[in-house]
Amino acid sequence: MPPTPVDSNQAGRGIFVVSLPGDGDRWRERIESEFRSRRLLVMLPSEASIVVVLIGRKFEQGWRPTRRLQLIVPLIPQEQIRHAIAEGKQVIPVLVDGARIPDSRDLPADIQQLVYQPALTIETEADFHKVIAHIISTERTAAGGRGRGEAASRQERSVFISYRRDDSRYW
Repeated sequence: MPPTPVDSNQAGRGIFVVSLPGDGDRWRERIESEFRSRRLLVMLPSEASIVVVLIGRKFEQGWRPTRRLQLIVPLIPQEQIRHAIAEGKQVIPVLVDGARIPDSRDLPADIQQLVYQPALTIETEADFHKVIAHIISTERTAAGGRGRGEAASRQERSVFISYRRDDSRYW
């Protein structure tokens, strides 16, 4: 089933999920289904505020060339990840099926930054629900921070200092 577009009042918001074909398919289907039911799943990384990179056991090996022709299939996820990183989108690696973050030397140069992002791990059903809640919370925070203008961002960086009058000898 194709992703459901986000509501028009949520333009520029949403979550895109990317993985290598055949890598963590069971979890990808569940994750996409969960985001689709909440109308947060988008069809393109350019439409998303967050890109979830699903990393299963095949992820690391999927980038290595074979003796046959260079695989074309990994180029699509690589381009999607590269595009998300280049646009400054929040990229969240999610480890499934006992996978670990690959060594940056095992990945193409244009997506090596992925290994330095804090990763979430799904090993159990309870982990699944925590990861989904965390990603949705992060998406809401990211979406809420856009479009408020420079004054709002300056205000968030302000510091309020207060002191009692009888402590004024230090001032």
